[in-house]
Amino acid sequence: LVIILIIVQNACGQDVEPLRLGRFEKVSQTAWREKAYLLPQFHQGTIIYQTGFRLNQTLNLNYNIYHERMEFLSEDGDTLGIKADKQIKLIEIGSHLFYHDYKTGFYEILSAASVSLAMQTKLILVKAEGNCEGEIWSLELRGAPMDCDRFYVKRISYFYIDLKDKILKANKLSVLKLFPENKSDIQAYLIESPVDFTKHEDVARLTTYCYQLDEPGSTKHAPEVP
Repeated sequence: LVIILIIVQNACGQDVEPLRLGRFEKVSQTAWREKAYLLPQFHQGTIIYQTGFRLNQTLNLNYNIYHERMEFLSEDGDTLGIKADKQIKLIEIGSHLFYHDYKTGFYEILSAASVSLAMQTKLILVKAEGNCEGEIWSLELRGAPMDCDRFYVKRISYFYIDLKDKILKANKLSVLKLFPENKSDIQAYLIESPVDFTKHEDVARLTTYCYQLDEPGSTKHAPEVP
């Protein structure tokens, strides 16, 4: 018996029940197969390229957080993946907008501005049990059958994307770097109203405050924290 563990912190900082992928099992065969998608169902959407060209046809799209790829339904009802392409910049799925970085994947835009707030959702391997040989990275060949049980948890991470399409992990240093003119106000705010950068409500609250500081005529008062 080989047991391999990776310690990760889930997005809410709470214990969660891992999703089990059984020995030689495919995700499509599991009871949790619908949880492999970010959205509960496929929605009509389209692709926007780096040139600004918008695909003039709609597709039934969803984001697969297990395979970390965009997928669409063919006319025959088959689920197909969209090939990674450096020319893809944005993908719209219903009311959801995703920014695409060729190297690091897709980020859902939560608020669009000169500094946009985004999140990235993944299923992270936390444990493997059984006849798993080799390095841990070999277990991350998603979709490959293996002679072991694998366990995953969902992890949500938050990021900022600036006008030059630079992606920064949401943390104190990145916020101060992105809003340099308001550095002292932001530092004071963080002392008065601490932010947990793994929690959506905290990151959104701080981001809203930073936006307010950038508004013309701002009085630079922090919003009340309930």
